[in-house]
Amino acid sequence: MLAPVQAFVDRLTGKRLWSGHSKTLRQKDLFILPNRFGVYVGFLVFASFAMGYRVQNNFILLGVIFLFLIYMLSLIASVRNLQGLSFSFRTAPYYLASETQHVMLSLQRTDPVYNLELQLPSDEKIILNLPKGQAEIRPNIGSLPRGVHNVPALKVQTRFPFGIVRSWGWLSPSLTMTVCPTPDSRPLTEYPRTTQTPITDGAEDLFSKTTPQSEDGLLQDPRTFEDGDLPSRIDWKRFAATRELLTRDFSATNTGDVLLQASVDMEKEAALSYLCGGLLVCANHQENAIMVLNNRRFIIQNDTQRLEALHALASA
Repeated sequence: MLAPVQAFVDRLTGKRLWSGHSKTLRQKDLFILPNRFGVYVGFLVFASFAMGYRVQNNFILLGVIFLFLIYMLSLIASVRNLQGLSFSFRTAPYYLASETQHVMLSLQRTDPVYNLELQLPSDEKIILNLPKGQAEIRPNIGSLPRGVHNVPALKVQTRFPFGIVRSWGWLSPSLTMTVCPTPDSRPLTEYPRTTQTPITDGAEDLFSKTTPQSEDGLLQDPRTFEDGDLPSRIDWKRFAATRELLTRDFSATNTGDVLLQASVDMEKEAALSYLCGGLLVCANHQENAIMVLNNRRFIIQNDTQRLEALHALASA
């Protein structure tokens, strides 16, 4: 019966947005209402008062006063249990649509906090007790699709100390989450490369000459076997000795940057997945890359440029 009322109250009160990534809850940020048991206690107080007043029984009136004090103590203690609690959010540089996204949440207060409930967007609840007044958790935000999203609002509430009222507030930081496409990762040798000289921002003819990475070249240090590697490149002698699958990786003697450009016959999401997978493969192998997206060229030579390219894929 109270569930629709609670859902309506949550929609009515859950519209506040912070102007940053951290906040300290103050009294004006908190809401309080009796829950189902609080309604029963309130009804019992009024019924007992009416009966005691009618029969002029002092013992009944003393019991009413006791119940009323418990009710008021719950209201005050529930608000005090949340008041002064500081929150700080941190997000990852990027997320993948194929994974469950999490954020880092730090909680801190000088005094202990008990019976704290953190309600996630998936309606899952995390129960916390902070006897030392601080904790760090990674709440599950869910599986957001590709795009740039605001961090969903989280509700923090408590029923401390007697469980007859609930006090709550909303955690709605003004932070965004960059969710990249599901990566279509392939072996590095399958990506073409530019000309021998790495291309810079001032190059005019980017695609005049592109050469795929040749298998006839220098033998590099063995690396861990990846899905899609040719079985002929496995170092079988080392596998027989150590039971570890390693790949003998050949690369051309003179190669340029990795060229990431989706084929024109690819669908949009497949093309974005191909580009995202190529960026991550180049990052794992510490390779520079050039990505072409919507006639725009991204030169990726460091982490900042890589994040810019991933953000472009997420918002494409």
